[in-house]
Amino acid sequence: MMLSGADVHWVDFGGPATPQAMLVCVHGLNGSTVNWEGWGPLLTDRFRVVALDLVGHGSTRPGTRSATVAANAELVSEFVDAIRPAGAPVVLVGSSMGGLISAYAAAGRADIAGLVLVNAALPRPGRVPPMAELARLALYSVPPIGRANAWGRRRFRTPEQLVNDLFRLCMRDVSVVDQELFRRHVEAAERRARHPELDPYFAQAAQSTVLCLAAPRVRQVYARVRAPVLMVHGTHDRVIAYTAAQAAADRYPWWTFVTAHGGGPARRVAPADRGGEVRGRVVESPVTIWIDRPVWAAHGTTWAHLISDVSLAELHEFAERAGVPPRSFDADHYDVPSHRIGPLVASGARQTDAADLVRRLRGSGLRVPKHKRERLLAWEPAVIDDVPARREILISPRRVVAPRTLAIVRCADGLLLNGGGPPQVEPGNHAQLGAFDVAQAQPVGRQRIRPQHGSGAAARGRIEIAFIGAVLPGPVREQHGQPLPGGVHWAEVGAARQRCGDPLWWVLVDRLPDVQAAPGPTPGRPRG
Repeated sequence: MMLSGADVHWVDFGGPATPQAMLVCVHGLNGSTVNWEGWGPLLTDRFRVVALDLVGHGSTRPGTRSATVAANAELVSEFVDAIRPAGAPVVLVGSSMGGLISAYAAAGRADIAGLVLVNAALPRPGRVPPMAELARLALYSVPPIGRANAWGRRRFRTPEQLVNDLFRLCMRDVSVVDQELFRRHVEAAERRARHPELDPYFAQAAQSTVLCLAAPRVRQVYARVRAPVLMVHGTHDRVIAYTAAQAAADRYPWWTFVTAHGGGPARRVAPADRGGEVRGRVVESPVTIWIDRPVWAAHGTTWAHLISDVSLAELHEFAERAGVPPRSFDADHYDVPSHRIGPLVASGARQTDAADLVRRLRGSGLRVPKHKRERLLAWEPAVIDDVPARREILISPRRVVAPRTLAIVRCADGLLLNGGGPPQVEPGNHAQLGAFDVAQAQPVGRQRIRPQHGSGAAARGRIEIAFIGAVLPGPVREQHGQPLPGGVHWAEVGAARQRCGDPLWWVLVDRLPDVQAAPGPTPGRPRG
């Protein structure tokens, strides 16, 4: 395949007629598509699996392209665009340097459905690597030393010995490698030995990887990946230290982190024990539950927002299944702390940034416009001119103009009623309702009806009722004897609830003492 001057070699491991996703496998430094032959076929029962050789590796001929991390990331991105089936989600699977390149390719792209990092190249948590690691990096990343090392290895080591060296570097027990797979790696090493002109590209790739990992920007690149991330890392990796993966898991708590005990990067060539886990963790399609990054600081941690772009019923069902408490629901989303993001992503939520999350919420018609100190408490389905809508109760200290104004007045154990609901008052009315002075009443909420879809003023809905209220001291018996207009009377709360039924506005009765004490209520859970 020709891509912008490079003749790219790639392998299709196959897959079902209608795959759940296409997995694009990206090898590491000094690797090739052969690295994926051990477990690529394990995933073809549900996914279409392909792999490509990067510039300077395998059978890909560079042409006019370079072998830097950025250039190879551009190559992967072009490769995805060239072969992806229409409408099929794409998951990038990167090993070692290929993980870093896959992160660069996925960063900022909303059409990448997932990223799997297998012993990926990650920045070290410390400032200075150990001397042994510095020496090993110099063998590959300093161009003159790297070219001399490549020439010497080709001159004095056989392909079998080179493959053995690679496996010993990557694995604790080389004997577990399948002999057929070992033979395929030897054949790849023999082909590579016939092309010494690729040595400068290999050195360029190694140098670029080292420079990228040393630059602070690499952390921003990993953070910009919108797709869910599954990170699998071996505890005995001698190329990328396990501590780097631990630091990345702490830095990006929304990632899913799986430890391969005793493993190193050669897990990519013989990972039969991890194939089922990867199959189970790769993102499914379609995804309708979304979560952004935790940036809002409160209560000693940072918080993210969990939404659905289909329905609130789906959001509540997902939250209940994932163990998110109902009290964390706020109008159109759940507030979740940073330490819960990883499990939520593992349960099926897809990560995105805040701007994309808001766009999806608005496009779904579920976005609830909020003002300061205003919160949705409850809602129920409704119909406006044969159009689906919702009737909502909001708790709010804002004064609004509405066709009707109702006064919610309660005491310690009673509620003021007029028939089957709160008494209606006129704006500017200075009458007394017992000990309650209408003129001194404070806004406590409003009821509006809002279409499920629309934009502008239509999306904001129409206010039907404004609620004012107050809490009077003492029990019901102390309120008797107060002059009341005709039809207005006191009733104990239990009797009042039975008489009124289960109206939507009753949530304001329950919250009224809190509203009077502090205008920042705890969110309730909508009905629907």
